[in-house]
Amino acid sequence: MTFIFLINDQFNEKEKQIFVKYICVRSHSYNRFNHNSSRTPSFDYSRFVIPKRSPPNAVWPHPQQINASNELLYIRPHAIIIHSNIQTCDIITKAIQRYEPIFFPPKLSMRDPPSGVNNILQNLTLNIRDNPQCEQYIQHDSNETYTLTINLQMAIVEASSVWGLLRGLETFSQLIYINEQNYVVINNSVTIIDSPRFQHRGVMLDTARHFLPVPIIKKNLDAMAYNKLNVFHWHIVDDQSFPFESITFPDLSRAGAFSPYHVYTPADVIDVIEHARLRGIRVIPEIDTPGHTYSWGKSMPQLITVCWANGKPYQAIYGTQGEMEIFNPIEPRVYSTMDSLLREVKSRFPSNYIHLGMDEVYDRCWLSNPNITQWMIVNNISSARGLHAYYADKILDITRNINVVPIVWQDVWDEKVQLPPDTIIQVWKDTSDSSAFDGWASYLNQAVNEGYNVILSSPWYINYISYGKYNTDTSVMNLEFFKYYEIEPLR
Repeated sequence: MTFIFLINDQFNEKEKQIFVKYICVRSHSYNRFNHNSSRTPSFDYSRFVIPKRSPPNAVWPHPQQINASNELLYIRPHAIIIHSNIQTCDIITKAIQRYEPIFFPPKLSMRDPPSGVNNILQNLTLNIRDNPQCEQYIQHDSNETYTLTINLQMAIVEASSVWGLLRGLETFSQLIYINEQNYVVINNSVTIIDSPRFQHRGVMLDTARHFLPVPIIKKNLDAMAYNKLNVFHWHIVDDQSFPFESITFPDLSRAGAFSPYHVYTPADVIDVIEHARLRGIRVIPEIDTPGHTYSWGKSMPQLITVCWANGKPYQAIYGTQGEMEIFNPIEPRVYSTMDSLLREVKSRFPSNYIHLGMDEVYDRCWLSNPNITQWMIVNNISSARGLHAYYADKILDITRNINVVPIVWQDVWDEKVQLPPDTIIQVWKDTSDSSAFDGWASYLNQAVNEGYNVILSSPWYINYISYGKYNTDTSVMNLEFFKYYEIEPLR
């Protein structure tokens, strides 16, 4: 799993082209840390300056502007009245229902305010300014700005869209906490003006290598909403399995899934998209080709290149190639299949973006196949790079024809393929991954300077963890996750 933030920055022209990936952790503090626990880890605290502990209702991510008093208002459990000038919109109606147990966790003890007190928050108002509209799906350029004020025992969230109201409602939920006397409380005076630093903020889940049931995917979507993330990058097929049930090509999952139970049915996909929609999250599917296609060959072997070695076909070479592991770029059925499948994907996913993969194309298999090498001679293609460009051009033509915005891993750009101007390049390489790679900043800057929008993923691969081996003199504790927060993509 990787956490990805795709966000258009609000600064200079170069920065406006940058999409970034982040990791976030929710800051709700209903359960208080036990400083007296006997299970205290061993650290050399002399190396660190121990900062002041964050208050239990710290807002995450930190707002652009926040001014909050230390005095508190009581909230009567399950009794706050919520008004909205767009209350009939299902996005808002269901959000209000969803946040009730977040405001007032059902398994925690809560007391009514003390008798005789009058500093009680009674109302929360959620209003869209000007022309209220119930947008159905968040877009890449949707306005998520909001303001939140608490004054005179009333709370108001105002925004220009339902998506801003969702982000403000999440912030309001984070301001609420249960104090040590089990009263539900919130700051009695708050002014917050907030907007995302980047417009596209997301998480990638790979559910092909490691199948995740729909309820687990939904839990991840919930966590994304708690952190105001707005894009779910769904890496849904790969070598290991093909769990996506295609209506056009049902045999792909019948033969390619781990089992008949490890699939995402059309109803499952609708369910995930709807869960995401209600939380202001776009779902972008990834159909990764021409590599990462071993699972396709279980039902469509005619699409896959036969790898050769020592004059023999179907030869696997450990560390170099499998016996059949990559699309055959000279096979016309590859392109007719991809055309039909991508059209189906577009029809089933409301987002107008499809991730095409195109990473880790190990070309030795291509160059080992005599049919391909002969075709290259006839077509005046002198290298595997030219073959990759040929394949990429054909697939990108399909995306142009069906009017979707393509996203690709950086590999195809590394191969100097001329990409459509609106293509988004996802940078995943870095010297930390391999000494053969440059630093991620050089890739990012070069792609941006060429006019592309960029997703930066390199610094946030959370499967690359050292279990407490991250050393720094400035971190509060010597823990791995601190490095993720020290990345500045616009350096």
